[in-house]
Order: sequence, then structure tokens, then C-alpha cells
Amino acid sequence: MNFKLNLAKSFLNHTVFSIVSKILGFFREISIVFFFGIGYQTDAFILVSKLSNIFRYILTEGTIIQIFLPLLIEYKKKNNQEKIRKFLSKTSGNFITILSFLIIVGIIFSKWIIFIFAPGLINQEKTLNLAIILLREFFPSLIISTLITFSNIVLYAWNFFYKSSLSQIIFNACFIGLLFISSFFKNSINILSFIIITSGGVQLCYQILCLKKIDIIFFPKINFKISDFYDSLKILYSSISISLLNQCIVIFNNVFLSFLPIGSFSWLYYAEKISSVPVGIFISSLNTILFPNLLKNAFKKTNEKFHKILHYGIEISSSISILFFIIIFQLSYPIVITLFQYKNFDVFHINMIQYSVKVNSFGIISHSLLKIMISVLYAMKDTRTHFKISFINLIFSQTTNFLLFNSFKHIGISLSTVLTSWFDIFFLSYILHKKEIRILPDLWKRLTLQIFISSISTTLFLSFLMKIIPDWKELSILFRFLHLVILLFVSILNYSSIFLIFRKMN
Repeated sequence: MNFKLNLAKSFLNHTVFSIVSKILGFFREISIVFFFGIGYQTDAFILVSKLSNIFRYILTEGTIIQIFLPLLIEYKKKNNQEKIRKFLSKTSGNFITILSFLIIVGIIFSKWIIFIFAPGLINQEKTLNLAIILLREFFPSLIISTLITFSNIVLYAWNFFYKSSLSQIIFNACFIGLLFISSFFKNSINILSFIIITSGGVQLCYQILCLKKIDIIFFPKINFKISDFYDSLKILYSSISISLLNQCIVIFNNVFLSFLPIGSFSWLYYAEKISSVPVGIFISSLNTILFPNLLKNAFKKTNEKFHKILHYGIEISSSISILFFIIIFQLSYPIVITLFQYKNFDVFHINMIQYSVKVNSFGIISHSLLKIMISVLYAMKDTRTHFKISFINLIFSQTTNFLLFNSFKHIGISLSTVLTSWFDIFFLSYILHKKEIRILPDLWKRLTLQIFISSISTTLFLSFLMKIIPDWKELSILFRFLHLVILLFVSILNYSSIFLIFRKMN
């Protein structure tokens, strides 16, 4: 039971900071809506933001963490502090050198990148021209993102998970503060690229202070002769291929969206932000804690502890994700109108976002479980299976996109994403079963009953409360937030109390 207590403690610490970070992240998104509303400017910014996130995931965050975290954990066991610093300096320097070349290429060919990823914008000249300018301004932020990611790897390897979350809080706080300050001088969306780079720089400075406390400060140096770097490059190709395949789904979604009316990028983007909150706060925090522990126990003679850690993750993930599926599905309208209906937002935009939020809520459970299951593959260093699954997912998602796009527009893209994630769950479960990995906890029937009864109770309770609350459109902003917070609190309290009561009874 000690490992459960240790995991729970780390999970709670990391989750607290993640909640604060996500709340500030929401304020960041609301600030952008407040100042720029919905239109060609926000569509251009959101498109470029998605593209920069794709590049960041493929070239930095996804690739670096998947490759270098396992390598650093092994390196930490066998070497002293000085050798670890040298390894990080040379590895980060080599990686940034390669990345710098790609950034220069990206800046030169920004126009063609936008044309490829959003061909429909050829009929929206303002959006197209602004997106090209913003993409060129965003590319340099990848360097800062890479350094932040390498710093995070060190913090993860030393089990300082909460410090990584705190650094994201600092980023969001700086972003919001600088955005409000800039509004007094120039209300142009181009300022956002400067704000992102500046906020990233402040975040990196905080992480350097954290690294100083554990005496692992490193400075990037170029040295392509180190063997460890070449060992990592052997799996770099497969990792980038997997990341690229996964992000191709997002890329093709952008292609479809570019043929829809102005506002479509914003509708889907904000809907995804709302539905991704529980995954981003709770499940990502849980996965961050679980992954190093799965790595440490993946290849031991007995894999009993490995399965205990996995089952603990599945239990927590399924319990939390089902609760938030109920909350977000039932409270989709109050959430959207509370967060976004300001001076530049009308009822039409509210409805468009709400429809996507309801559809996306069905993917909360599947995306939550997927994070845990994919971590199992990486803990076992099985990138080939993930590559195959990603390739099949790409075909499945674009087939459903093609079938649903004409009839359901941006909602069809949301539905396609949800269907793909559930397809991934069943397919990956079959693969892991063949590898003799037990996904379901031993007492899964008891767990299912607890979740079912708690879910029914929470659904009925929320339905009753929604009927006695006045029309949300008639409420002031303050009372909307107050009502929403109360509904969220009582829903979580109702679900968790009944869940725990039945757990003790059994």
C-alpha cells in the first residue's frame, strides 16, 4: 500500500498546481476573447497556435520527453551529477542546433505551410495574410519551449512534478498580465507572439532556479560525438513518426475547418479547451506521476508491481473522467455562456461552441484512459506498436471526417475525434491483452458498480438543480460564476461521497 500512498501524495500535489494553472489558462483564453472577440484575427491566431503546438509536440515536448526521460532515469542511476550535467548540455545543444535549422526553414516557407495546412483560407485573404505573419513570429518560441522541456525532464526524473506545474502557472500569469498591460498601448493580435516569448522566458528563469537547487544547471553545447546522443537518435525517427501521425489528425482537421465560415476555428478550439480541462488537470497529472514509476518496474523479473501501478491509474482515471463527462455534458451551456459571453460574443457563437462541447464530452473518458495505456507502451519501449495504431487511427479519423463533414460541419470534426479515440481504446486493449498486460483491475466489477451508482445519482441531482436556477442569460457575470462554481462543487461532492460510501460497504 505504500506505493499507493506515495503516488497519491505526488498526484495530489501535482494536481493542486495543475488546477491553478488550468484556471489561469482559462483566464488567458477568456482575455483573448475579451479583447479580440470572434473574427478573422482570432481565427488566424488559433490556426497558428494549433500549428505551433503541433510543431512543439512533434519536435520538442512529445519527442524529447518520450526519448530522453527514460534515458535520463537510467543515466541518473549510473552516473554522478557532473556527468549528468555534461550529458544534458551536449544533448540539449545538439537538439537545439537541429531545431534551429528547422525553424529557419519554417520561417522561410511559412506561406506554403499555411497553404498546405489550411488551403481553404485562399478565399479569406485577411485571415491568410495575418496567419502567415503570426507563424513567422511564433517559430522562435520553439527554442524556449525546448529548453523548458529539457528542464521539465530533469524535474520529473528528480520527482519534482509540482515545480513543473508551478512554472506553467508563472507562464499563464505573465501572459495575462502582459496582455492587459499591452491593451493600454496597442490592441493588435500581433502582440501575442511577443507576449508568449516573454512569458516563456520568465518561465525558463524560474526553472533554472529550480535546477540550481538540485545542482543540475546545464548550458547547451554542441557535441555530436557523444554516444548517448546517438543512442537516442536511433529511436528519434520512430518517435517523431508517431508524433507526426498523431498530429496529422489535427492537421487534417484544420484543412477541413479552413473551408468553413469565419469563426469555425474559434468554435472548435474553445470547445476543445473546455472538454480537455479534466484530462489536462487530473489525468495528465496522474500520468506524469505514473510514467516514471511504470518505467522503473517495466522490466523487472516480476511485473506484479507494474500491474498494481497500472490498475491504480486505470481506477483513478476512469472514476474522475466519468464524473467530468457528466458535469461537462450537462453543464455545457452554463459553462460556455459563463466563460465566453462578453461584449464581442453573441448567442450564435455560444450555441456553436456548446454543440461541440457536448460531443467532445464523450471523449473525456476515452482520452483519459488512452493516456495511461499509451504510457504502458512507452514504459515497455514499444514504439512500433504505437506507430501501427497511430497509422490506423489516421485512416479511421479521416474516413469519419469525410463522412461527417458535409452534414455536421465543425461538429462533425468533434464527433470524428471522439469516435477515433474510442476506436483506439478497443484496439489498444486488444494489443495489450496479446502482450499479457492486464488492463482491468482485479475488482473491476465492484468498481463498475460504484461508478454506475455514483453517476446516476450525480446526473439526477444536477438535472434537479438546473431546473431551479433562473435563465443564465438573465444573470450577471458574477452570479453566473457563482452558480457555476456551486454546481461544480455539489456535483463533485455528490459523486465522491456516494462513491466512497459504496467502496466502504464493499
